[in-house]
Amino acid sequence: QVVSFLGIRYAEPPVGELRFKKPKKAKLLGGLMDTTKWANSCFQPTDNNFGNFFGSNMWNPNTPMDEDCLFLNVFVPQQALEGTTTQKLSVMIWIYGGGFYSGTSSLTMYDGKSLAASNGVIVVTINYRVGIWGFFGLGNSETPTNVGLWDQLLALEWVNTHIHGFNGDPNSVTLFGESAGAVSVSLHLLSPLSWKYFNRAIMQSGTANMPWAVMTMNETIRRSKALVEALNCNNSRNIASEVKCMRDVSNDKIIDNQWVSRGFVQFPFGPTIDGEFVTEHPDELLRKGLFKKCPILLGSNANEASFFLIYEFGELLTLNSMKMSQKNATDCINSVYNYYPQFPKIVPSDVLKAINFYYTHETEESAPDLEHFKNLDEAASDGQFLCPLNEFSKAFVESDLPVYMYYFTERLDNHLWPSYMGVLHADEIFFMFSDEIQTKIKFTERETGFSRLMSKLWANFAK
Repeated sequence: QVVSFLGIRYAEPPVGELRFKKPKKAKLLGGLMDTTKWANSCFQPTDNNFGNFFGSNMWNPNTPMDEDCLFLNVFVPQQALEGTTTQKLSVMIWIYGGGFYSGTSSLTMYDGKSLAASNGVIVVTINYRVGIWGFFGLGNSETPTNVGLWDQLLALEWVNTHIHGFNGDPNSVTLFGESAGAVSVSLHLLSPLSWKYFNRAIMQSGTANMPWAVMTMNETIRRSKALVEALNCNNSRNIASEVKCMRDVSNDKIIDNQWVSRGFVQFPFGPTIDGEFVTEHPDELLRKGLFKKCPILLGSNANEASFFLIYEFGELLTLNSMKMSQKNATDCINSVYNYYPQFPKIVPSDVLKAINFYYTHETEESAPDLEHFKNLDEAASDGQFLCPLNEFSKAFVESDLPVYMYYFTERLDNHLWPSYMGVLHADEIFFMFSDEIQTKIKFTERETGFSRLMSKLWANFAK
């Protein structure tokens, strides 16, 4: 029912002199192209925090990693290519998440076949550079930062130019993504550079005004200089030699040293307010109404923060147990809210007390540990995800634009993560892309029906 075109190159390999530079459009060589195999994943660290646990390993790259990774995939309902329909199909372009330090379009849960086949849409999934390769910047023309976003923009341009060849409609394009992918979608909404390439947007658990989403240019330069020093490339008298050294450093060495940030839901490199792609802080752009005027669909999951909490507080939270007293919850809330490295500031103690009171005052100290954990999870989820997402949507509502919102509360019966974590960050992906992941996570009959409904809702929005 679906024809899959895998590993289509949309940019020249960003290697050598092109490392850290904006992407260059791929040369058209003519002739036939092999589109039967998944392409390389971009370089990134792998998650080994929980050993062989599939719940975390499923997000690791499943194809070889290489700097030559700027490819995309197109999933087309077969009838669209057989000439049995004259109607051009709507297009959905998926941008993956992964904290801007990881992710790849070839992951099993991003396979677009079911979504395309069941709903009569064309699904495109794209690769873009992450981590230092996508967001390194020293404040000069050789390292302009945000090149991962420019990768995405070039992929959007490729779709706009070529999707008609797949019987797709370049005037009916929806961007959709989750977490950092959703932040990316929202940054395209905020950047006039992207506006002509899409018509609608879906943001799942991510918007550009979330506290972890963007950073100042000064912070990016600070982190980049810290990495330059860690890799022994620092030469204060000659910026050019520093850049050359950084271009020569091995990818493995970069992976071992790139984690230069600290804090809860914080990632080493990411989108930067550079005055070009991200012209101002997202809060300011929203306040001024400087965004693409189009329909949006967005939402969050019931327990967004639990996935990050188990990584942050491993001495209290494990795959097999959970310990959380009222004091533990208070200490963790203080830690979660106390420091944002992108915009360094210490939250005043009276503010922390107010936050703690709001989320914990109705729970007795002797209450079960799960109740205290729920308070912590709610506090962290609200601050990092739910409240900023609501503020983002409000700007579109105030501009009289169509806004559709969801709140996702469906936990898989055969979930891999412990039950105390609830409905995790990214759980909706399994249902939205339908049943391609069922080889590892078996859907019940009810879940299969729910999955088909959810994918239909997403596709209907995109049409």
